[in-house]
Amino acid sequence: MLGRSAIITRLDEKCIIQSHLKKIRVVHNNDINPYYFFYLLNSKIVQKQIDTKTFVQATLSTLGNRLQEIVLPIHSDVNEIKRITNEIKEIIEQKTLLREKTMSLINNSI
Repeated sequence: MLGRSAIITRLDEKCIIQSHLKKIRVVHNNDINPYYFFYLLNSKIVQKQIDTKTFVQATLSTLGNRLQEIVLPIHSDVNEIKRITNEIKEIIEQKTLLREKTMSLINNSI
């Protein structure tokens, strides 16, 4: 599905990214942190922008360079950004821990 995003965790470091996927990396955390960026990419307003900029031809959907036209609704309140960042970070960390527990249980089963 076009417009979906994910954060790569330590459990995903050896994954293969296919040509139809786009890797976006936060290079300078001073501008925006990865967790808040993830939050913004999944927000309704950004998803709506992606939908309107998506070009569909037959069964293939593409966003192409129109990705650069997406406007991120960055909150003006730094404390709200920190709150959201901390919540998203906690969710991702908990999800990673649960995946590790599941993998351990599977790997240690009979």
